[in-house]
Amino acid sequence: MKIVNIKIKELGMKKAVKVAQSVANTKLINSIQLTLLKLQDDHSDDMTEIEQLEHEAQLLNEIEQFFKNFLKLSDKQIEKAEEELDPEELSFAIGEATARFQGATDKDIQKLREGMKAEQKDLEDPLAEENDSDKSE
Repeated sequence: MKIVNIKIKELGMKKAVKVAQSVANTKLINSIQLTLLKLQDDHSDDMTEIEQLEHEAQLLNEIEQFFKNFLKLSDKQIEKAEEELDPEELSFAIGEATARFQGATDKDIQKLREGMKAEQKDLEDPLAEENDSDKSE
């Protein structure tokens, strides 16, 4: 069985963790990806604020369990990451963990990071860009 070394700086990991490319870890990766996709699909205008908050709370709990089980992070490491990361950084950490598990190189990770930043920029409020350009005039 192949072993990959995974170190994610956003999570404050000082040393790489050895992760086996086992069926169990593949299930963990698939589960977190499925959870993220379901959350994206579940967000609609038909949802109440309570339903949206419940979904977000569920996602955050599942992300915590994913990092504990997959990267063997301690409660202290999880707590620190929760305090220091914004949702975008947390999302990238999941993406990087998944990509590293699937054999991504540093170059692949850099492309992933750039792609996620571009995607995030596309999702930003277009009115904010207009307001920024109005200020510069």
